[in-house]
Amino acid sequence: MGSAVNGRSRVHLLEVRSLTHRFTDGALGLDEVSFAVDSGELILLAGRNGSGKTLLMKHLNGLLVPSSGDVLLEGRPIREDLAEARRRIGLVFQDADSQIVGQTVRDDVAFGPRNLRLEPAEIERRTNEVLRTVGLEAIADRPPQLLSGGEKRRLSIAGVLAMEPDLVILDEPFSGLDYPGVLQVLEEIVRLHDAGQTLLVITHEIEKILGHATRLLVMESGQLSADGEPCALLDCLESHGIRRPFVDGRGVAGVTWLR
Repeated sequence: MGSAVNGRSRVHLLEVRSLTHRFTDGALGLDEVSFAVDSGELILLAGRNGSGKTLLMKHLNGLLVPSSGDVLLEGRPIREDLAEARRRIGLVFQDADSQIVGQTVRDDVAFGPRNLRLEPAEIERRTNEVLRTVGLEAIADRPPQLLSGGEKRRLSIAGVLAMEPDLVILDEPFSGLDYPGVLQVLEEIVRLHDAGQTLLVITHEIEKILGHATRLLVMESGQLSADGEPCALLDCLESHGIRRPFVDGRGVAGVTWLR
């Protein structure tokens, strides 16, 4: 399990091994994808539309079953306990409205812990703590339909955080947001990572977050074509249909958003 380090087997938080997905018509959606995620990373997964990013995401907590290959959570195949995998690997989908189910902000955050059948005191503790964490405490009793785009995205993140996952995966978190909304979501992602949360961010808008990422993965035609430090991969981005971000004189990409 995991990779060998100094002769010992290293167990990763999440490991994807030769993951392949073939559609019913025979077309390959994912082709032998392999990579690992370690605790504390902020990984950026980029690629042109149709490269397989969202399809890959749906395999990472068992929403889809691969044709072959495996996804391991701390060395154990997630298929052995999908309920546990889905608690520990939280997905934040691109369409925030599809993930919001509560009548109020507070109800929505509490929905996941209630489904876990936690004690009322624990549900209240998690709900209040997460509302403070994402800065929605002041509007906890507001109906979600009255929130701005950035607030809805933060609410969808809050609902996942209330499950206390080990890994949070965000699919196109900046999609459809205006500048203030982008700043709200980006600040929340950076704050979570600074607090120790492991994150995998899927986006084609890499200039917004590349300067904060610890690692960059690039997908092309269902395959993982690059994996490394963000600045080291800048020159290969345009060949994969990804706009190359500006790099300032200090060699830092995309840092203007939080200045």
